[in-house]
Amino acid sequence: MPTPFRRLVLCLLLCMAPVSGTFSSTLDDLMNMTEKLDRMDKADFDNLVGRANICIRGRDFDCAEDRLNKAAKLVNGNRDKQALASAHRRLDNEREAARREEAERVAQAERQRRDEEQQARESECNARCAHSGQRMQCIWGNINPWNCNRSDDDDTPSFNAGLAVLQGINNSLSGYRQLQQIHNQSMANIQAQQAQRIALEQAQRERERARQREENERTREAQAERARAQQAQAQRERQEQMQRERERERQQEENERARERDRAVQLAQAEQRATSSTATRTIVVEGKTEACYSRDIALNLAYTRAQNAGNKKCNELGPQWRWQGIEFKGYEQCKQCGTSNEYRCAVTQAVHVCIARR
Repeated sequence: MPTPFRRLVLCLLLCMAPVSGTFSSTLDDLMNMTEKLDRMDKADFDNLVGRANICIRGRDFDCAEDRLNKAAKLVNGNRDKQALASAHRRLDNEREAARREEAERVAQAERQRRDEEQQARESECNARCAHSGQRMQCIWGNINPWNCNRSDDDDTPSFNAGLAVLQGINNSLSGYRQLQQIHNQSMANIQAQQAQRIALEQAQRERERARQREENERTREAQAERARAQQAQAQRERQEQMQRERERERQQEENERARERDRAVQLAQAEQRATSSTATRTIVVEGKTEACYSRDIALNLAYTRAQNAGNKKCNELGPQWRWQGIEFKGYEQCKQCGTSNEYRCAVTQAVHVCIARR
């Protein structure tokens, strides 16, 4: 999978890691996974660049461009950047060499065609023009081979007059051909200039694409750096949160142990008083609210119900017993009702005193 997607998966896994004593081991596993994914990216990058070089040597430029575009998504570090830039330079150089070779091949074919045409014309002029002067004029292109006389004996006055007329026509045609050659040469120069301009524009586009690739790479590198910084920050925050959770748990445990000690001492004192005096007796009661109220109201109701429970227990001891008072008011426990500001409260382990009527 591409590197950005792998990074996203790792971030999600890091956010889902539990806040507990196993967080450090989970983080080590995630870091090991990150290193493995980086090694996989490096192997994929090297493979793509190697295949692109094979395509370049085979002058399959579309194949090379496709491999390099895929490799650009896996760049990690300056060394990969340099390898990718070197591969792009090889691609540009080989593409330019292919263009030069193609142009040279076309020019060579054109020269060969012209040489073959000239040789064919010389052969035809030698075959049709017996007179040496006409033969040279034919070879130079001043007269048509079909207008040559085949024998030096044909130099009669009428033939010479006709030949002069034909030579005048051929001279006119030769001038026209020269003009045509000048026109063709001009058109060739224009085409060459156009080809040069197209080549310059293409080179400019190649440079622009290279600049854009570098800009995209810098952007990706900056994004990766920000992602790494955010990951490190998230790790630090989670470690701090884990430390705070452990501190809260430790404090809660200490508070609970202190309450247990206080409760044990108070119960022991109550039992001691109950056994040492026959006129009073201590009882343990509790009170709580079933509905939700504001915290103060809920606590008052819980204390009231604890006192009512104490009166009831004193009465249950016998007709001579009555409720005297509170020795220990008990422990307050309140629980919030949902997300509102209302609570259910309870008073537990309250120690009340009953006294016998005299």
